[in-house]
Amino acid sequence: MSDSQSSNEKLEVLRKKYDCLDFTESSIDEIVVELQSELLWQVDNDKEYFTLREEFEIRLVAIRKIGLELNKRGGFTLMQTICDSLSYPRVAELTWAGIGTWAG
Repeated sequence: MSDSQSSNEKLEVLRKKYDCLDFTESSIDEIVVELQSELLWQVDNDKEYFTLREEFEIRLVAIRKIGLELNKRGGFTLMQTICDSLSYPRVAELTWAGIGTWAG
């Protein structure tokens, strides 16, 4: 198996995992932990963006789904509260653009 084939398979597995993410049964604390984990991955891998661009895009699905769930539970106020508590909020701010009244 070539490296590119292995990489493509890894991306497909990751894509399926992220497409199936559902936070409806998760607590706010669990959601925040997942959000922080995704944002930290983005920051840690920032210098490899062009190499990992597809993985970055796939992982944005989780950040967007979290924004949708927070909006459903508490609207802009909850989203703002969570965003204000983050160490690296900018990716979330941009990814949540257009969710409810969130402007980005």
